[in-house]
Amino acid sequence: MYTRMQAYLSSINTNATRLAKDLGISQSGFNRIVKGEAMPSYKVLEALSRTNVNLNWLFLGEGSMFRSNVTPMSGQVASLPAEVHH
Repeated sequence: MYTRMQAYLSSINTNATRLAKDLGISQSGFNRIVKGEAMPSYKVLEALSRTNVNLNWLFLGEGSMFRSNVTPMSGQVASLPAEVHH
């Protein structure tokens, strides 16, 4: 995930501190995630889901980097599979 997160930040011309601030999450905690020192919390995952990054790509390396038809920071939250809601 570390290298994909770095690639994502580079592709959107930002850094971890700025993205964390834009997402309203802990800058120090997000920097630890980006460096591979910590796993993201639910709050971080929820915040990332509001961006255009494809979470399957970010965590599993599957699919493309960006979700289609979603603008960055649009506030649109991806639908989660039913089993996640239980």
